[in-house]
Amino acid sequence: MPSQTAPSESMRPVGVRRWLTPAHAHYATLALAFAFICWYGRDQWFYYDEWDFLTTGGLDFLAPHVGHWSTVPMLVTQALVHTVGLHSYWPYLVLVILVHVGLAHVLWRVMNAVRVQPWIATALALVFALYGAGADNILWAFQFGFVGGILCGSIAVLLADGLTRENLRRRAPVIALIMLLGLMFAGTAVPLVAALALLALRRVGLVRAVIVAGAPTVVYLAWYLFAKANPSYSMPTQWQPDSAGQLLIDVPLYAGRMIVGAFQGLSPLPFAGLVVAVALLVFAVATLRRQWRAAPLALAFALAGIAFGLLTGFSRLNIDPALATSGRYLYFVFAMAVPLCGVALTALCALFRSRRRVALAAVLAVSAAVGVWGALGIRQHSAEMAGIELPTRAVVYAAASLIDDPAVTVDDDAYVEPLYAPTLTVHQLRGLVDAGYLDVGEFDQAALDLAIKNIVPASGGDE
Repeated sequence: MPSQTAPSESMRPVGVRRWLTPAHAHYATLALAFAFICWYGRDQWFYYDEWDFLTTGGLDFLAPHVGHWSTVPMLVTQALVHTVGLHSYWPYLVLVILVHVGLAHVLWRVMNAVRVQPWIATALALVFALYGAGADNILWAFQFGFVGGILCGSIAVLLADGLTRENLRRRAPVIALIMLLGLMFAGTAVPLVAALALLALRRVGLVRAVIVAGAPTVVYLAWYLFAKANPSYSMPTQWQPDSAGQLLIDVPLYAGRMIVGAFQGLSPLPFAGLVVAVALLVFAVATLRRQWRAAPLALAFALAGIAFGLLTGFSRLNIDPALATSGRYLYFVFAMAVPLCGVALTALCALFRSRRRVALAAVLAVSAAVGVWGALGIRQHSAEMAGIELPTRAVVYAAASLIDDPAVTVDDDAYVEPLYAPTLTVHQLRGLVDAGYLDVGEFDQAALDLAIKNIVPASGGDE
């Protein structure tokens, strides 16, 4: 009888089968998503809030921006202004695309940590990378702060999943510093502090959880109280509910619309968002005890998404209830739901014991279709914003050409483009031009006419 021997090295899978692994596919698809987003970001330019940080004058780096602690994006923007100037939008845009793709990778690692089926984890990471409903956070460089806060907070929560009583002294300071960095990006890290606290509670107990989550919280509260007490700072007026019923009904409804909208952004099918949101809620409730034991990390991220919806509802309901379905908010909620979605889909495939591969193939096919829909959303958003930002650029260029024209008198306090660059004054534009940070580019007669209308007093131009 011939002896049984172990397969030789040459008999093991080679070529395509050896390299076509979920991990390799993940890195390849992230690279493709990055290239795709860059391609459709080629016609973007500086827009709206960005002009708050694009100045040659001194910025107060502790000042809040619409209530957010924005020290990091302020510093980064100023560094870019003083090195590469405003000659190209690419240095600014690439940063937000990188942190977005980085967040997709962190979510993939989170799904691996909670034992999501590897191919499902790879597919969902790509779906998030191409989440068209949140394209505002992907194609607008200003959202570097918004997404950066989510990224740092997510990294801190992921690291907290490995906390033990033995490594607490070594790992806790790192986690606290990363979370604090996230809070200095934007308030989007605040809900992730709750996720950090929940996960630390599960891993190392109540007292140690308070220590881990408490350090960045104390620093953030100190900044918040400082900002509220400073009369020169502008902090949003907090909404005051008229009744307990309004607080207990309207705010949760606001958060509910946000959560359903996050899933509706995955598909053009009517009510698909509601169906997915309800199905995920039922799964979470039905398996809560098991998930708390086996996958508390996924629950912690889901908690952060819910907390974000409630906090945003409390602070923004007085502005406009329709903002609940703003793309930037849907982006956050969907990001936080991705790990739990992966856990649910893995459990669903496991139900089909004899046809598990068929079920997996079906999940991957649906994910591919959702990814295509998201890519179309990114393309559409790119075109819509280019239709706004390129004409704005032309007006800014036209205004820059008028500044040094001896035949024209301009009002230094006038706003160059009040609609889409509402804080950019002629004085600020002059500073950028004089410092060599902004060159005069191409513009047409329509842009010149609008620039004259905006910055030249009625009697200040050529007669």
